[in-house]
Amino acid sequence: MNKDELLKAIETRNTYAIFANAFRQHSWDVIGQGWPGTKVKLEWQLNTSLLAAETLDELKGIYVENILYAQKAVTLWAIDREVAQQLFDRLEEFVDPDSPYRALYPLPLPDQELRGLRLGIPTYVHDLGNRKTLVLGSRRTTSKEETLPPESISDALRDQGFVELVGRRNFVSPVFDSITVTPASGLVEMRIDLAKGFSEREILSLREGLRAKFNLHAREVLGVDVLLDQLPLNLWPALRPLYLGDNWSVQRLGHVNEGGYINANRGRHRTQDVRDDNYHRAGEGAVANLQLWSVTAVFSSPGGYATPTLSLEGDSRLVSMLQPQLDLARVWDCACAEDYYQVLDTLLECLPPHTETQSGSDA
Repeated sequence: MNKDELLKAIETRNTYAIFANAFRQHSWDVIGQGWPGTKVKLEWQLNTSLLAAETLDELKGIYVENILYAQKAVTLWAIDREVAQQLFDRLEEFVDPDSPYRALYPLPLPDQELRGLRLGIPTYVHDLGNRKTLVLGSRRTTSKEETLPPESISDALRDQGFVELVGRRNFVSPVFDSITVTPASGLVEMRIDLAKGFSEREILSLREGLRAKFNLHAREVLGVDVLLDQLPLNLWPALRPLYLGDNWSVQRLGHVNEGGYINANRGRHRTQDVRDDNYHRAGEGAVANLQLWSVTAVFSSPGGYATPTLSLEGDSRLVSMLQPQLDLARVWDCACAEDYYQVLDTLLECLPPHTETQSGSDA
């Protein structure tokens, strides 16, 4: 992987703000005006610095961590630890030897090669010591409106008064979904890549497709019929500890009061804590039982600059259910592994003892 390929891959990820925070965490003076300005400074440093080779290696590491930890929709399963150990030991057997992504990984495939590929192809395993991550090469398709060239308007349409034609065009972009296993805890994480901005329906559709394919591989390799079932770890019990915690800000909050009124509060800035708002504090004092259905917590990155975010977005109808199930965590704006595991470990610590699993943050 040369510097030009790497810079192109970073641009393709389209997560400039996260990369900029990662560069700041490495004390790199390369931040320019947007990605174009930053790219110029990076190119200069990679071309002229006495530490160009070391800088390129660090940049590769930043890029790989972006693949593994940036903008993830996360689902967790707690499985038998012996099975988790077997999965850990044999995870490399899940890799498809014919994966078209293998030759270039971690670089993405060109757009023209992406269009005809199936989704979620097991491509590479990262061995992180106490856990392993299986990377699944995939793609996302988005549709955007574009104005067609004037010459595309036929004479017949011009005679009818048409002066502009607008069409919808499909764009494909590479993504790297992943599944991580931690045998010491029996924890399996599914991370859907670059999911920020996706609806819950879109995320759950992707999750179900990846779950079905992974279970098929597990059946072939481990002989386990259904490794990841349809009831992931329930994150509902974490809502109240997240609301009461001191080591983060609660930027958004959804709750129902005793009178049945649905309330949603949001700070004007991501670091503003809605719990400090006078209106909220007075209301909380008047309500004996605050029934939560959604919490967004914002953290201060251990490395500085970034603001890793955990969002558990439920629905107000859940508070009326006898056994509410909330099993999707949105983990945004992590610039590195340390940011991601700060969020994940906090989430796990907020779960009650009978479901708590300790992930460890020494990746």
